[in-house]
This record gives sequence, structure tokens and C-alpha cells, in this order.
Amino acid sequence: MSTTVISPTPIPGLHVMPTESQMEKSIQAYNALPDDGDQRQVSEAHLQEILQLILANGVEKKFGVHLIHGHMQVGKGEVMFGKALNNPHVHGIWTRPTNIRELDLNDIHGHIFALNPSGHFMAYEYREGPPPPMNPNDDAFVVQFKAFLQDHSLADLLGLQVLAGHGAKKMQEFDLSGSGPEGVVMLDAEDTDIDEVYRVTGWSAETAEPGGSELKGNDVHAALKNGNHKIFQDSKLMDENDLIDLLKRQGILN
Repeated sequence: MSTTVISPTPIPGLHVMPTESQMEKSIQAYNALPDDGDQRQVSEAHLQEILQLILANGVEKKFGVHLIHGHMQVGKGEVMFGKALNNPHVHGIWTRPTNIRELDLNDIHGHIFALNPSGHFMAYEYREGPPPPMNPNDDAFVVQFKAFLQDHSLADLLGLQVLAGHGAKKMQEFDLSGSGPEGVVMLDAEDTDIDEVYRVTGWSAETAEPGGSELKGNDVHAALKNGNHKIFQDSKLMDENDLIDLLKRQGILN
């Protein structure tokens, strides 16, 4: 007997390109998010159940789980948009408030999705590049993950993350909002001089030894050497060079 796969309602930023009006709704969603420090802890039992959903559908290279949180208020007409750093020595993504009308909506996809009050996944952070191809297993996982979040009252705590290639890499999140809405930068942990973790913010499936898999906290909000978990600066960051200089002054990069 064949199994019928129920496809989710097309999700803007995942199945189809988002429209400007849909992205404006993302602004409202982002501005209502709690700080990661205010979120409750994630149950290990829940993570294990999610891992089984990921493995059963074979989506470990495409999807992860994200702690729903925000860091700042985004202005009207802007959305949180991430671009890869253009630096051969530093690998990462700078996500910051960006004017929607400056973006090519044909070359953008949702990166982190949360369930809205109507029970539909909505992207609240975007990244460059078109939405990834979706197959029946991907769709099945999205449907099952949505049901899991609703059944366990986790829709305000956990969201869907498109891994976009970094997969099981350990990434460190640095909050640039200490002095204004400068966004956040995710850096490859191998490129930084920081070891302290403030909060785990993302989990992805990873092969464990001997055999088997586990859902590892590979995305972390890092704490600075001075104990702060937000970066404060005196002036606005105008470009990537300013960002790299700031990260060096903070002892994050050498």
C-alpha cells in the first residue's frame, strides 16, 4: 500500500519567492521576538524526538532547528537579511536590517521560520540565494515538524532553519546590537579566538561515534572575553571593513 504524503501549504521563502507584502509581515514577527536570554531551556527529550523526524525523512543536510529569538527592533520597510562575508580569511554571514526595496526578491530565501498565530511557517530572517529545491521528503518533514511543535506547545520556542550549506559546522553568533540595530554576525568558530558560549541557538543532525547520529548545538550565541554577550561600538558600521575592524578590537578575530 502506498503512503500519501501531505504537502504543506506553499511557504514564502521556502517553496516560492516571498513578496514585498509578505516580507513586511516578517518585520512585525521579528520585532515581537524575545531575546534568546529570555527563552526557556529546550528539553533534551524534545530534541531527540526532532532528531528522529529529521533522520526518518533524510533531511539532515537541509534542515536544522533554531531557538526562536531576536536581538533588536527592525525599522519599517526593512527586514533581517544575511549575506556572506567577502573575506578570504573570515567565513561567516552578516545579518542586519536591510531595506526590502534594495533586495532582489528573485534571489532571496527564508533562513529561519517560525509558526505564526495562524499555524503557518513564516520566515523572520532571510539570506541571499533562491529558495532551495523541495522534494516530497522535505515537505513531509515540514508537515511533521509543524505538528510536533503544535502538539508539544513549542511554537514560541523552536523554529525551522534552512542550513544553507554550513550543516554541521560550528558557528558562533555575535550580537552587534549593543549600540544600535547593526544586526548579528555568524562566524565559523575555527576563525575566532572565542570559546565561551552564552546560549545554544541552533541544532543540526551530526554523525556520532560509534555510529548513529545526534542533534548537536552547532550554532551558539558567543560570550565575549569581557563577559558581555552584546558588542557595543561608538559609530555606525558602514561596511564590511568596519565590521572586521570592530571584531578585531573586541578580540574576536586576530
